[in-house]
Amino acid sequence: MTTPPSDPKLSERISQKRPKWFNLQTILMSGVILFFLIVILWSEPIAHLFFPPAPTLPISVTLTVLPGTPTAIPDELIASSDQTNSIILGSVVLVLIIVGGVIGALIRRGPKTAK
Repeated sequence: MTTPPSDPKLSERISQKRPKWFNLQTILMSGVILFFLIVILWSEPIAHLFFPPAPTLPISVTLTVLPGTPTAIPDELIASSDQTNSIILGSVVLVLIIVGGVIGALIRRGPKTAK
């Protein structure tokens, strides 16, 4: 098997043919968006679309009043609290992205010289 002759200007020709907006930052941002979409799709319970829910007995939620002044819990949080973990995971990822961006900007700027 023979290898084709290498073209030293191949990378220049490839970079000239692609649009200017197609760079590493765009690819990474698309990857992050794709990752979030996959996490959202996996976190949603979609089994109820394929199988009808089994009949269950009604469950009543009762709140226990503790001494002091209790904080009111919204009814929608009591009804379905399964989204809490996804919100926390998304918040942690966003904080990590912001911290990483700040650290990257500080590293790129370099140390300032005193005059």
